[in-house]
Amino acid sequence: MRRATYSAGAFKPLDAADLTDGCEMVVMLDVPRPNRRRPYVKCRFERGLLVPSTPVTLQEGEEVEYYETVVAEVIAPGITRHPEIRFGKACIEGTRLAVMDIAALHDQGLTPEEILVEYPDVTLEQITHALAYYQAHPEEIEAEFERQDRAFEKMEREWQEDVARHGGNPPDVPSAEDRGIARPVDAQSPVDALEALAKEAQPFAHPVRFIRIKKGSDGNDR
Repeated sequence: MRRATYSAGAFKPLDAADLTDGCEMVVMLDVPRPNRRRPYVKCRFERGLLVPSTPVTLQEGEEVEYYETVVAEVIAPGITRHPEIRFGKACIEGTRLAVMDIAALHDQGLTPEEILVEYPDVTLEQITHALAYYQAHPEEIEAEFERQDRAFEKMEREWQEDVARHGGNPPDVPSAEDRGIARPVDAQSPVDALEALAKEAQPFAHPVRFIRIKKGSDGNDR
């Protein structure tokens, strides 16, 4: 993670050793929010500073994250892919919102208009593009769901082993050897999980998290 501090309309990287004048970066202007894209501004590195393409106003000394800009390949109308964005998943152009994110809500029975309520930072046309890609490439998206399920199963198994290893009470702040073990966040929904994380006293004490959705009264996963 690259970080910079805001000062007088520009951003000073905390470590600019590998940056050269003229290179372009993207500065994130806010923390992640449930079902919302983070606001960002494109910047150009000039004489030790990241100069934003449009004016921004933040508090002096405020820290932000920044990343190298990437150009994703257009693979279908409104859909792109890049190996460094969402692990190479098909995404809505100009965003990190994957087609599988839209497909998951579609499979739950939501209409495009209802999906738009969940992801208000994209347009109905973009959601339509994502659904069209899902319908044209169902095997690809289903394979992504299967990989995700296997990953969650592995994280759950490793977590249960960690709990057992600590007699049922793993420490709030893990040891160096346990920091790679994902810790679950139990919630009624992904949005509730993110809100719970935001309220934690040490939200990043454990670097890897995964969300466990509580089961409903009918015994089925929500």
